[in-house]
Amino acid sequence: MVEIVKMESSGLHKLAPVVHVIKRKDEGEDKDLDYHMVLLPGTQIVLILFENTHYHEDVDTVSNGDTTYYKTITSIPKYGVHKNNKKVSSALPRLDMHEQPFLFIPKGHKRMGKINRNALQRNYYIFSLDDEYHITEKSSLFFNVKGGLYD
Repeated sequence: MVEIVKMESSGLHKLAPVVHVIKRKDEGEDKDLDYHMVLLPGTQIVLILFENTHYHEDVDTVSNGDTTYYKTITSIPKYGVHKNNKKVSSALPRLDMHEQPFLFIPKGHKRMGKINRNALQRNYYIFSLDDEYHITEKSSLFFNVKGGLYD
């Protein structure tokens, strides 16, 4: 169901912890804003991760053979990743070589030969998730300097 890759956090560099934020609703808003945040050290870059509320419905749809929107289960994002108020990537669920869940956040792509300045310049990984790929208080963001399976 989920892709198993030969990867583990021990070969990567730990970048920053992932913090859970709940912004209480203001007047006129329907509900609280619930998201995860990562402040990249040494920069002013903040990555915001919003959970895909339709993840389980999308998995059921693909499992039942409807591949109109998503072709495979591994292409369904668990979280949307935002930077500078723009969606720049998705966090895709994967299993590492020990069959522990992690999230893969792919870097941005060049469009017409130009690099989008909001795009992520490298692949990121989030480890220490629960079994349902939810980010926990122990979760941290990692990256691979030398290049790896997804670089």
